[in-house]
Amino acid sequence: MYTGMLIHYPTDFKGLVNIHSYSGEKLYPIKEESVSFLSPQAEQAAAIVNSAYEEKWAAAP
Repeated sequence: MYTGMLIHYPTDFKGLVNIHSYSGEKLYPIKEESVSFLSPQAEQAAAIVNSAYEEKWAAAP
């Protein structure tokens, strides 16, 4: 599941969370946060963390 730059969930270099690492109860709030993060209102917040994301992506193998 794509979480973008939600820093309190471990992701791979693409921003994906392994859904097999979480139960259904724990996965639901992650999904809700991800949807909120990716909504148009979150674009301003995304701009703040964009440079960190670009650094993470550039460092990917």
